[in-house]
Amino acid sequence: MINSIYHAGRVILLAAWCASCAPSDNRDEVVGNYRMDYTFGIEELRLLDNGQYQQTFQLAGDATRRTATGKWDFKRKDYPLVYLYDSMMVTDGQGNLRKDYGKPVPGPNLLLVRKNGGIVYLVFNIDLNLSLKKQMSSN
Repeated sequence: MINSIYHAGRVILLAAWCASCAPSDNRDEVVGNYRMDYTFGIEELRLLDNGQYQQTFQLAGDATRRTATGKWDFKRKDYPLVYLYDSMMVTDGQGNLRKDYGKPVPGPNLLLVRKNGGIVYLVFNIDLNLSLKKQMSSN
């Protein structure tokens, strides 16, 4: 009986968590500034409402900031996605710094749009739960 109650409680918590991670279907909600703090540096991404983006990465202990600019788009197929065209890919598939992190990769880089607790995230590695977090406006 106690195991059943415990299991039911876990199912309710999981359902509530999943509901709070709903995708965002609103392009206007995606526009803004994002940030990811790694152990090896900081990545920032600015999505402008005119379809342009600016991406910067600063390696820890290095004053130089690498920058990529280009176009982005919001599309919903099975899931809401942000397409960044010709952006830097800072990490490899295991979440480590790529050797050529400062060089933009041709073509689209797909980011899954998720929303949790009212905050928008752009997920770039779902297996490792790596995502850029939208920053609160300073206005």
